[in-house]
Amino acid sequence: MFDGFILFVTFSLVVLIVLSAFFSSSETSLMAINQIKLDSAEKKGDKNAKRTNNLRKRINEVLGVILIGNNLVNITASALLTYFIIKQFGDEYVWIGTLLLTLFIIIFAEIAPKNFAARNPESIAYPASKPLEFFTKYLGWLSKILTSIGNNLIRSENQENYFSKSLNREELKSVLESQT
Repeated sequence: MFDGFILFVTFSLVVLIVLSAFFSSSETSLMAINQIKLDSAEKKGDKNAKRTNNLRKRINEVLGVILIGNNLVNITASALLTYFIIKQFGDEYVWIGTLLLTLFIIIFAEIAPKNFAARNPESIAYPASKPLEFFTKYLGWLSKILTSIGNNLIRSENQENYFSKSLNREELKSVLESQT
């Protein structure tokens, strides 16, 4: 029983860290991918490019889904490891598990996957587009609700649209002046 439980927890933690790495790298790849290359690949009939482009058109919703997924797997990993340590060794060793899991998540589920995705956005975004499309289909509603709540918490009366992609007159003037 003890060996089976250790195997189950170990396997589950590895799966959860891999899922966390998936969400982290997907987020970075979607933000780092070159839009011109993406449009070109889509025009050539690349289905992955088309799916990735569709996800980018709904980027706020997709990022919300990624955050939901990443938080779910990281919290589940933490809860599972905490349960395992308390059951096997007692609650005085929980801090060791917390420290080790934090290091594993930071290195293997955040830094390494995001660095790789930033350098190779197409190699991550294209294959990730299918599962992200699936997750967005079923969790998009929750992402929209949570994003709306978050936006309402930070919105002020005089605040301009933070996510606006257009430049105002002063910003355009500044860009042009910096180029001369």
